Amino acid sequence: MSNNDPSLVSIRDLSFRYAVHASEILADVTLDIPSGSFCAIVGRSGTGKTTLLNILSGYLLPSRGTICIQGMPLSGPSTDRIPIYQEDGLWPWLRAWENVLLAELLRSGHKSIRKRRAQAEKLLVRTGLLPDTHAKYPKELSVGMRKRVEIARALFTEPQLILADEPFSSLDEVTRADLHRLIIELWADSGITVIFSTHDLDEALFLATQIVVMSKNNPSRVVGLYNNSFHGRIEARRESAQQYYALYDTIFSAM
Repeated sequence: MSNNDPSLVSIRDLSFRYAVHASEILADVTLDIPSGSFCAIVGRSGTGKTTLLNILSGYLLPSRGTICIQGMPLSGPSTDRIPIYQEDGLWPWLRAWENVLLAELLRSGHKSIRKRRAQAEKLLVRTGLLPDTHAKYPKELSVGMRKRVEIARALFTEPQLILADEPFSSLDEVTRADLHRLIIELWADSGITVIFSTHDLDEALFLATQIVVMSKNNPSRVVGLYNNSFHGRIEARRESAQQYYALYDTIFSAM
């Protein structure tokens, strides 16, 4: 990427509706997301966060406006943009290590992925899964373990962009905290850009370097963009309570 254009994602005047005569869900969304950032999109349920991520994934086309990735118009799904879903996105008939290699499996078949099993298992270990889990099927893994497999699968293709749609919303508090620390560590090591949707402001303030706020009114628009100095600071609510809750309240009031 040119040093003159630090944005990985550039969205201009984007609007979306599911049918010609339907109401707009998103309207006039203009946003730049810097390369290497961890961007949280926050808003209430129904404000179009998932829709926006599906458009960025290439699964939906905007009704109006443009999206460019590294200056090139977005034209459809790509292994450069990998989603992590709110619901379990693993294929139930594949083992953990096979799920990591799903893109390779679809492209080249089973014979090809056997040669890359060691690479997949290395990624699983990196996400905190012990070797005795690597050959298990999703139904034999806990929810948190399955989410670790999804993270490993996202990392396998070495994408430019990970699109995570409230991926930890179904987890208990302890598992969620563990995965928060893990995804920050992996993000920092990889340099991948992450766009992460959530309605949990504490989650956004811990994870994100940049927070985008979507309006509660339909159609939803971007109503705030904040640089976040509390990223990765687990003790921020105690050590910098006044500043933390001032930003928290500002964002909350905009949602």
